[in-house]
Amino acid sequence: MRLANDVSKEAEFVTIEGLKTASEICLPIVIDNQVEGVLNVESDEIRAFDDGDVVALEALAQQIADVIQMQRKNEAFESLRTEVEHRHRFGDLFGRSTEMIRIIELIKTVAGS
Repeated sequence: MRLANDVSKEAEFVTIEGLKTASEICLPIVIDNQVEGVLNVESDEIRAFDDGDVVALEALAQQIADVIQMQRKNEAFESLRTEVEHRHRFGDLFGRSTEMIRIIELIKTVAGS
């Protein structure tokens, strides 16, 4: 987390032409102990932020991380569901055992004849 209430006094701050940033809060978005992104809030006023702003934005960063993580889990679930439907199902038959998969594959092979 980085709070800079007067970026002109921050050696690490790089100015971008056209922006008049005076204060900034920069928070990592962390998922599974990995930084996945950054939530950055800027103001053109010096000392625009306080500790309450940091706490609120930390909560927002956590919510963003939670949403991203949930979306990834949903995508993984959908991928697995699609695989199961195509690989382990034939009509109303469904199975994951080796024998059932073999039967489903055999049915798929001879279904067209």
